[in-house]
Amino acid sequence: ARVTREGVALLENGQWLNDEVMGFWLEYFSTAPAPDGLGQPEDVAIIDPAAANWMLSEDDEEDLRDGLEVLELPEKRLILVPLADRQDKGAKGDQGTHWALLALQRDGKELRGSYYDSMGTGNLHTAQLLAAKLAPKTEVRVAPAGKQQNACDCGVFTLLFAEALCRDKDPKDVTQAQAEAARKHMASHI
Repeated sequence: ARVTREGVALLENGQWLNDEVMGFWLEYFSTAPAPDGLGQPEDVAIIDPAAANWMLSEDDEEDLRDGLEVLELPEKRLILVPLADRQDKGAKGDQGTHWALLALQRDGKELRGSYYDSMGTGNLHTAQLLAAKLAPKTEVRVAPAGKQQNACDCGVFTLLFAEALCRDKDPKDVTQAQAEAARKHMASHI
C-alpha cells in the first residue's frame, strides 16, 4: 500500500481518514515487527477497506467466492474489517462519513461477530451485510467501544479498536487522548 501527501495531511487533527490512509496503516500495522506492529500473524486477517467495499458490492457469488478463497478465512482466529458508510463502487476512496469495525472472532468452530463503533450503530447494517457474505449465519452484535468526543476521529478509533483486538485488549478502553496520540504516531511513521 502507499499513501499520498494528501493522505498524510488527513492525519492532522480535525480531518477524516480515507480508505487510502486506513488501508496503509492497517497494512503497516499487520506487517511491521513488534512492538509497533504484529509481524504478519498467520491467524489474523485484516481486510483492506477497498476490498471490503468490493465485497459488499459484489453480486456474483462465484467472483466473491474466488476473492475470499485467497484470504483463507476459515483458518483465521480473528478477521477485522474496517467499514465506511460509503455506498459507491468508485475508486476515489474517500466517500462516506463514518468508520466502524467488524470483527469476526473464532471460538472453537464458531465465529462470533462483533461491531465496534465510536459513535453509535450507523454502520451496523453494513457490518451485518458483510458478515453474511464472509461467514453466513454469523450474528453480529454491538460490542462496547470507546467513544470519540468530536466528529472526525471515527477512523482513528476504528484503527485503535483493531489494534486493541489484535493485542488482546478491550476496545471499550480506547480514549480520545489515545486517538490524538495515534494521529501523531501514524504521521511520524509514514
